[in-house]
Amino acid sequence: MNRRSTQRLCRSGRWAACVRSVSGSGCCLLLAFSPLGIAAVQPNQTLTEELVVTARKVEETTFSIPYAVDVLSAERVREANFRTTPDIFREVPGALVQKTAHGQGSPYLRGFTGYRNLFMIDGIRLNNAIFRDGPNQYWATVDPGSISRLEVIRGPQSALYGSDAVGGVVNVISRDPRAYRDDNSPAVGLSYRYASGENSHILRAKTDLAIGDSGGLYLDLGGKQFGDIDSGDGRLPNTGYDEYTLNSKFLFELSDGLVLTAAHSRVHQDSVPRTHTTVASRSFAGTSVGSELSRNLDQDRVLSYLRLQQEQWGSFRDSALTLYHHRQEEARNRLRSGDRSDQQGVEVNTYGVDAFASVPTASWGIWTMGFDWAHDSVDSFSSTNSVQGPVADDSTYDWLGVYVQNRFELRSDLELTAGIRLGYFDVDAGSI
Repeated sequence: MNRRSTQRLCRSGRWAACVRSVSGSGCCLLLAFSPLGIAAVQPNQTLTEELVVTARKVEETTFSIPYAVDVLSAERVREANFRTTPDIFREVPGALVQKTAHGQGSPYLRGFTGYRNLFMIDGIRLNNAIFRDGPNQYWATVDPGSISRLEVIRGPQSALYGSDAVGGVVNVISRDPRAYRDDNSPAVGLSYRYASGENSHILRAKTDLAIGDSGGLYLDLGGKQFGDIDSGDGRLPNTGYDEYTLNSKFLFELSDGLVLTAAHSRVHQDSVPRTHTTVASRSFAGTSVGSELSRNLDQDRVLSYLRLQQEQWGSFRDSALTLYHHRQEEARNRLRSGDRSDQQGVEVNTYGVDAFASVPTASWGIWTMGFDWAHDSVDSFSSTNSVQGPVADDSTYDWLGVYVQNRFELRSDLELTAGIRLGYFDVDAGSI
């Protein structure tokens, strides 16, 4: 499902309008009406459209999807030279980016942010049990240099993805090894980025190796040093931090259409400052300068997964089974006035399974069905609270979702999509 391809289609005047009725509990009904014959494209014109896999979990062209879809390629991300992944959403129509600091940021989609938007990496959820209702910093722990393409589906997607997919779904598809598919020649690269305004240095080394004729390995390592920002009116103190990244993916074609993928990635951010409550902040439009001497956040995120993917297996098409482990760890260090200091932090280990398949039928349309299960283990600490940190300590959060969706063509220009999702949740708060 992680293909990077485009398809050239010539369409003579095709448009789509859709009416949605979606509830947060996971029941979705969608009508898509796409009549032909409106002169929008001349018969001799050729349009280039990309394939999207996030909208309905099967590969479809952007013209055939009755949702607001935006796709950003690796080339677009590279050309724009984004510092962090939240900055990419400046390129997405209808999206707003909130940034508490340059190492943190959270987009608004359809007016929603926080855990009401679902963020995924290769179809694996970044959201977990500790996500806040408002803006959070976790989207900034996704390395923009690892992105092969970024798909943004705006609007509710609760039937397929759960109740936190209210504002929309964002799926980062990471880079695949390509050497074995192209000409079996290894590719090695080294890149360096310097920005004078933010006094930053970014160094990245990558390699793409073929393993026989059926497999490959992609690996890249990155080091980022962000200095204090030059505002044009002097340096802004306590705005710099360091970041280290690792991205690796092994892909092997076991047989025709059957692919095994193993991936491991890590992002570590060291002492990301939040200056709005500190003496280093600047007054803006009458706001007050903070009293804390410093407030810095360390973040570490590790994702490992194993995926078996099959294009065609009997009646099933585009099926996949994924096992994954996702760890997010954060620690806040605060230095207050009068030589007072405190620390607090939280660690979440998520173990999950995701499986889905698509079944096209001659008389009853295309069925998409699957389940997802995850177990969050949460530990938190605080130097000022022996019971818990920011959230309940020694806690667990389990959830299970089972869904089915059908896409049925009533006639050549009228399509009905209906889906339902059943969810089970269990919370066990240890020390609180």
